[in-house]
Amino acid sequence: MKAAATGRIEVKQQLAGAESTKTACVAVLGTGNIGMRHLELLSGMPGVRALAVSIRPSRRQELTHQGVATAHGLEEAVRIGSTLCLVATDTGRHAHDALAALDHGLDVLVEKPLAKDAQ
Repeated sequence: MKAAATGRIEVKQQLAGAESTKTACVAVLGTGNIGMRHLELLSGMPGVRALAVSIRPSRRQELTHQGVATAHGLEEAVRIGSTLCLVATDTGRHAHDALAALDHGLDVLVEKPLAKDAQ
């Protein structure tokens, strides 16, 4: 629990530390119910640009038509300027997606639980 709280504090500090002219770009990996809630909340924060990273091309197209900024994957999200990633995919994908985001050099916050089981 303490590690999760520390992670939230670090993200808040990173966002709060951004200069008023600089925008923190947060890639939200997963665009289901929870991912969309995160996108909505992040989009309302000053100094934050939320970027939807959808696994399904049809969902990405739907979001683009709704005016949501999207990326085809983490590589594109990083090229666009993301330095943070919020993983909100299906529970079974959390650990895999978090590791992928870390491999791309992103600071990561993962929705709970991290995995379905301890294996």
